[in-house]
Amino acid sequence: MLQRIGRSSLVEPLSLIMLAFLIIVNTCIYMMVLSPEYNTIKVTEVGIELEEEVPYIIKRVLDPEVKRGTVKILETGVNGLIRKKALVHYENRIEKGRRVVSEIVLREMKPEILSIGVKDTIMLTSRSFETHKEVLELETTAYTHTGNTTFTGVYPQVGTIAVDPKIIPLGTKMWVEGYGYGIAQDTGGLIKGHIIDLFMDTEEECWDWGRRKVNVYILN
Repeated sequence: MLQRIGRSSLVEPLSLIMLAFLIIVNTCIYMMVLSPEYNTIKVTEVGIELEEEVPYIIKRVLDPEVKRGTVKILETGVNGLIRKKALVHYENRIEKGRRVVSEIVLREMKPEILSIGVKDTIMLTSRSFETHKEVLELETTAYTHTGNTTFTGVYPQVGTIAVDPKIIPLGTKMWVEGYGYGIAQDTGGLIKGHIIDLFMDTEEECWDWGRRKVNVYILN
């Protein structure tokens, strides 16, 4: 007579086999981790020599006597050349970094020097033109009638401009972007450094102007 084998009698041997397999695998991993060969990092450094170009820079010189937009090469740029000696750091044949131990300049870098013309012609009125010798980017504010004369003794009018005489001498003629032609005829307690104060006829115009940075053309 055949005896019927139950499911539980098959599961138990399989469980023991799986347990034994896991124990063997874990033992192998543990032994590998503890193995000196597994944990050892082989470090080597190799010396190399290489040459590296240094791109030349461009220097621009503004020429107020040459028409705006004219560009002239005064000196041609030359790339520099450097020879470097370095040590390459390897760990288990994998590059981890480099450090330069010496540098020799084989050829000096020479900048390229360009002359840039900035002489311009600007329109002051519909019929007159005038050249300028300098362009300044200045902060501007606005003021209106106070009943007092200016620092130079005249009553202000449209075109009167307050300046810091250390930056712009009194009497200087200028053309202000968005404002127009003016003369440095006044000073102010708050007008110090690169800022000018523009006279306007009404307080409303002053508020509309506010505080803004514009180009100011110093006229010949």
